[in-house]
Amino acid sequence: MSADKGIDLRQLRQALDGIFLRFHKSYTATSLPKAFAAVGLPEVPDEGTKAKWVGAAYAALSEDQLPDVAARILLHHEVTATQRNEVQDLLWAQRPVRVEARVRREMAKEIDLTDLIGQGDRFMGLLQELWPLDTGNPIWDLTGGPVTYEVVERIKQHVFRNDDWSTAELFEFLGAFDAGHARFAAFLEGMVDPKVLPDEPAQRKLVGVFQRHLRATSAEMCEVGTEDGYPVFKVVPSAGARGRELRNLIFGSAKPDLRLIELIDGDAPETMNRDAVIVYDRPIGEEGLRWCDLQDWWQETEGLKDSGEAKDTLYKRMLSFLPRKEVSPPQWWLFTAYHRLHGPTQMPDRPALLPEVWRHWDPKTMKARGGEALSGLRMDFLLLLPHGRRVVIEVDGAHHYSTDGRPDTDKYAQQAAEDRKLKLRGYDVYRFGGKELSTEEAALQVMRQFLTDLWHHYDLPALPNH
Repeated sequence: MSADKGIDLRQLRQALDGIFLRFHKSYTATSLPKAFAAVGLPEVPDEGTKAKWVGAAYAALSEDQLPDVAARILLHHEVTATQRNEVQDLLWAQRPVRVEARVRREMAKEIDLTDLIGQGDRFMGLLQELWPLDTGNPIWDLTGGPVTYEVVERIKQHVFRNDDWSTAELFEFLGAFDAGHARFAAFLEGMVDPKVLPDEPAQRKLVGVFQRHLRATSAEMCEVGTEDGYPVFKVVPSAGARGRELRNLIFGSAKPDLRLIELIDGDAPETMNRDAVIVYDRPIGEEGLRWCDLQDWWQETEGLKDSGEAKDTLYKRMLSFLPRKEVSPPQWWLFTAYHRLHGPTQMPDRPALLPEVWRHWDPKTMKARGGEALSGLRMDFLLLLPHGRRVVIEVDGAHHYSTDGRPDTDKYAQQAAEDRKLKLRGYDVYRFGGKELSTEEAALQVMRQFLTDLWHHYDLPALPNH
């Protein structure tokens, strides 16, 4: 099993074996280098046949590279729908949503496909994106048109032309009742996606049906943004499920005597040095983690009677977790700019900007683990936004990509690998070059534009005008 929770790299390697066995047949010797770059294959000497060349590059892939290469393969290389689904199911395995078969069947009884059928090619395109419809016996078009397949023709006949299949019969034919939880969630999202159903009343009517049945599960459908003026919906863990999952949030000291493996885990160890970290142990609700939530918890935990004192002491405590201003001015200026730009009136309802966040604990020390024990296991800043969305902000100084003033490709590769791991776990990662934030004024200017765009992207209230 992969260190990336939920992704089985052994199975992923097996799924890619069949694709790379025939990869060379799709390209000429001159076009192979470009194909290598597109899918993330490493450069290897061009020796022997195309098959040997591809085989050598594929064999050189490390385990950490497999998920990224697999995702690129689906974007840039033609594969069968069966191969695509096998790879997707493995990549999506860590998605924390569950919709049981009974709920799916009850839902199907209530879903009216009339609006979707009216979209014709849009709905058919969704089915082809998610289900293996390129199986069965081919039907040759004698007029010289494209080859169609028996399964596609049966759907077109019974769903679009004759309209004699129920939604449950279509779902059964597709395999939707037995599909993985993440694939079924993607199917629900796809049915109300603006590209498939550009009709807001119809979208909301269908979402209402989904929601009535998802309430019986640990998932719910949330509106997460807009696209071309239409709402966009995602299936996410329900607030209750997220509350159970997010039991401890650990952030603080830059050099704790522990190693963190997961940002949010079970109960923190009693031996943890709690003077060096903050352990937030309340559930993260539907609104994410706001400053007011953190401040209320801090006031209660510290036994403070005055909310003003709680605000002041919490801010100073969080500021103390940052590297000293003279050591890392960019991180300092980013943190202070975030609070200055929102001001005292808006800040309570804004997502709390958490500094120096760690991903899990391990009671062994750096000395026991070795000098690289804590490498890549800390986030500079984290925002927990509404609907379970998580944003990581990293500030990169020269030491992130160089050693003794010289470019260091190993460091860069390690950083890229860590970004992939975070993204596959559901985090959105945004990086700043330290030079962008080298002064207080520069940080204010850069952060003003970034936060304006960020809040717009996540459909949150705009920055105040001041």
